[in-house]
Order: sequence, then structure tokens, then C-alpha cells
Amino acid sequence: MKRILFYISGHGYGHATRSIEVIKNIRQQNPRVEIHIQSDAPQWLFSLNLKNEFHFIPKSCDVGAVQKNSFDVDQHTTLSRFANFYASFSLRIAVEKSYIQKNKIDCIIGDIPPLAFLAADACDLPSVAIANFSWDWIYEPYAEKYAEYAWVPARIKEAYGKAGILLRLPMHGDLRAFGNRIDIPFIARKAWLSSADVREKLRVEEKEKLILVALRREDLAPVRLDKLAKLSGFRFLFFSPVPRADNFVSVAADFLPFPNLIAAGDLVVSKPGYGIVSECLANRTPLLYTGRKNFREYDVLAAGIEKLNMGRLLDYLDFIAGDWQLALAKLIGEKMTWPERPVNGAETAAQKILTF
Repeated sequence: MKRILFYISGHGYGHATRSIEVIKNIRQQNPRVEIHIQSDAPQWLFSLNLKNEFHFIPKSCDVGAVQKNSFDVDQHTTLSRFANFYASFSLRIAVEKSYIQKNKIDCIIGDIPPLAFLAADACDLPSVAIANFSWDWIYEPYAEKYAEYAWVPARIKEAYGKAGILLRLPMHGDLRAFGNRIDIPFIARKAWLSSADVREKLRVEEKEKLILVALRREDLAPVRLDKLAKLSGFRFLFFSPVPRADNFVSVAADFLPFPNLIAAGDLVVSKPGYGIVSECLANRTPLLYTGRKNFREYDVLAAGIEKLNMGRLLDYLDFIAGDWQLALAKLIGEKMTWPERPVNGAETAAQKILTF
């Protein structure tokens, strides 16, 4: 029996959701594979999609980016936390080595913690990275601003250099830290429930325009939600508590697997991240997005959205003012020319992993 350990960043849901798709495809190609997952992403996200058929280690394996909200990063705190995390790497690697050897792990996958590849190297095991960006690239401008952390990107590159191969996703940044790079298509989840069934569960009528607001409570705090509450013909679906309104629906994050909600919606409002962009693309649902500060990947993702003609930018001042109506109506009424680009990267990744 083959045993695979996934190290998955808990920064956002995008790393976890695409890893879930890879795991599903691994299981389809070889049902006897045993899956281990280490992540500080919520366990319910994996359980909801993988039916608890995995071993879960609820532990952080990287730092990610420390965010004030989905639109702004605390650069200094991010670097400081990485420095503290790195200071105990030797101890962490010893702990990982013990787990890997005890559980007879055969292969390690990282999306995209540097620790994954140091652990694989310490155990002389093959390792596969999956990424559209890497933390050294994200942290570079932070380290330029705070000279005491100038060493951080170099240390991360050193760890990434130990990866066996990188499966490089579309809309990627500079990933030259990885020596062996292989391009694969988008990895994204597709809906499996009908739009009618989802709308029935939400009690949303077919004639209403369903708008998914994929943002956290702190992101919505400055937004004039009272203006949205006055818009007729729209139903806004939120994933955090919001004031009561006839056209507001609020559900728990684990109400339904997210791609089913995306496919049932007429439009998604969110910040641009790989997970939301790829799943809107896979389910052919337009994305209305607004800008992000200090996110190096923002420009890459925004350019990709425009190139694929799958979404439009909502000015941040209009976003917080609640002046969404014109942008919503225009994008919903716009004829989108969805690219005939395969979103089957999970199948490709699974094949590479099982033969690596």
C-alpha cells in the first residue's frame, strides 16, 4: 500500500481545496493509497469533501501571510512569525521525521510549505510541490522593506530547491526556486448538485439573481450592507452573520461544498485568490472582485481574470460604499466567452504523483 503525506498551507482555503481534488483523483486512480494530511486549515473542509477517509494532523506547517483582513497584509508581523517558525525548524524536522518513519510514508506533497521539502529530504523521500506562487516570491518585497529579514526569502528558496518536482499551475508567479518545473492545467472543484436543488435548499427563487458574497466578516465590516438590503431582484448569500434583510441569506461555511453554491449563483463577489478564481472558471460563474493591498499575486490573478474574460474589477470605494448595483447588473448581463481550457489539473497531478 502506498502512503502519501500532504503538507497543506492553511492560508485561505485555496491550498486545501485544490489538494482535496488531487487526493480525490489519486483515490480514483488507486483506491489503496493511504492519505495523511497535515494542515491548520479547518478539518471540516477535508471531512466534507473526503468523507473522513484520511489521517489528519491539525498542525500548522507554515506561516502564510498575516492579514488584517482579506485586503491587507501585515508584512512585518508575517516576517517576524516566519523567523520564529524557522528558528525551530531543526526540532520540527525531527518531529516530522519521526511521524514519517512511524507511518511508513512513501511520498510527500507540499502545497506549499517549505517544511514539506525539508522533511522529505531528511527522510530521503520523493517530494512533489503544487503551486501557482511560492512564499519566497511573496515575501521578497516585505524583506526589501524590513532589512532585518532580508535572509528570509533565501532560506525559503533553499528549502524549495529540495523538492523533486513542481507541478506549476496557471496564473503563477516566479517559481524559479524549484529546479524541475512541469506545467499542468487548473486544479478546481466542479459542482455535482443541480442549481435547482441548491436554490431549493437556500429557498431562493429561480427568477432572483443569486449573488455569492465570498468574504469574511471583517472584510464586510466597512461595507454599507444597508444599501445592498434595498436592492430588489437580488439575493445575497453570505457565509458569516449579517443584519436581517429580506434579500440576505446567511449560511455556515460548511453548509454545502462551495462549488455547488458557485454553480448555482449568477455571480460571485470576492477578493481574487487562486481558489475562488479557478472554481468560478470551472463552474462558469462570473467574478466581481476588488483590489488587495500588499498581495504580490494580486496583479497576476487580476491580469488572468481579465485575459480569460471571466470577471470585472469593482472599485474599492464603490465596494465599501455598497454601490454594487450597476456593476452587478452589467456583469450579469454581459455575455461571457468562457475559454475552452481544460480544468483537469487534478487528474494530471494525481498521475504525476503516483508515477513519481
